Amino acid sequence: NGPKVGSLFSYIDRELITSNFRLVDYSVEDLWLESCIAVADFDEWLTAQKSALSTVSCDYKINAVPAEDGGMIGRGIMELTIVLENNKKHIVRLAGTDFSGEGVNLDAELDRVEAFGESFVAGLRES
Repeated sequence: NGPKVGSLFSYIDRELITSNFRLVDYSVEDLWLESCIAVADFDEWLTAQKSALSTVSCDYKINAVPAEDGGMIGRGIMELTIVLENNKKHIVRLAGTDFSGEGVNLDAELDRVEAFGESFVAGLRES
């Protein structure tokens, strides 16, 4: 399992860490592409942890940028915060829905991600 990053960070100067993290150039889309997992992959992890679930909460986010054709392209994600009975907290970013086109309504896209997420989380709580 190796050392925990948080323990390492507790020994390093906070300003050094934050100033170096600010040097990293990334877009929200790149971060999400690198850190999101597919729902199917999450299901495998969840199956192993299901009996130890204590609390589950979810935050919904969307990101959109102008497309070359004048429309918009974007993605919606769900960020689950899962606390197990041993008080270990896991934050999981799940890939949600992609959208594109002219006249994209960002409020409607966020509503769509929230509806999917609420149904997904309700299913976790029921089982």
